[in-house]
Amino acid sequence: MRATSLVFLAASMLASGGESRVWTEETSRRMIEGKIDGKKADNSSVRIIPKAGPPAWLETAKLVKADQDYVKGWVDLGVRLEARVIASGKGWKDVEVKYWAGASPSRIHAHDTWPDRRRGPIRRQVKPEESGSFTYRAYNEYRVIAYVGDKEVARETDKRKTGL
Repeated sequence: MRATSLVFLAASMLASGGESRVWTEETSRRMIEGKIDGKKADNSSVRIIPKAGPPAWLETAKLVKADQDYVKGWVDLGVRLEARVIASGKGWKDVEVKYWAGASPSRIHAHDTWPDRRRGPIRRQVKPEESGSFTYRAYNEYRVIAYVGDKEVARETDKRKTGL
């Protein structure tokens, strides 16, 4: 069963930009190329992003020692966002924003794209490893952006969903 699932993953996993590496299963020596996107707190599983196809979780214990060490030392610096409309009326919408932070302090800006903004953006400072949610009212299309330092690391809008 384990080998079958790795064969399926090997067929679909290629790197999706950023730092890519080749992951090797210990017993079968099958190799999978992919980019790490997350891991469980106990290092039991690692999330790999393929070039084509959906992300997949791999059990760390089934990987070679070098890959296991890489997972233990990897630190998630980014922020993940999810934004969705939870209520709307004539000319407005309430947007719920959920966030999950990595190991670095970050900030989230949420605002609408109305040229004559009725209020300024919501700015939220996010501590390392913090997760939470908030709701705000947008009067046009909404935009939620997460930054680590000055670098944009995630974006959600009415038109474009990056997901988690």
